Amino acid sequence: MKLPDLNLILNCHCKKATELASESLDRQLTASERWALRMHTLVCKSCRRAVRQLQALHRLAGQMPDAVKQAFGHDASELSPERKAEIAEAMRKLK
Repeated sequence: MKLPDLNLILNCHCKKATELASESLDRQLTASERWALRMHTLVCKSCRRAVRQLQALHRLAGQMPDAVKQAFGHDASELSPERKAEIAEAMRKLK
């Protein structure tokens, strides 16, 4: 394991853990990211709770009836690549 990977695992803090938990819903985490999240949530009750809440919200959002999805706007898959890029840039600025 490379030193930066080990550093991530041993020094993962709450902000990074919640970022990883959120990212895990959208992409496959690397092995070191998965270990960092696991190790942190072993010792941090607040982050364990946050991970469970994120997972529940993700699951529930996927179960929304089509009528509700239509009432609140378009599915993200219908967004243009330009709009997706704008949203991604805005989210990066929030970090």
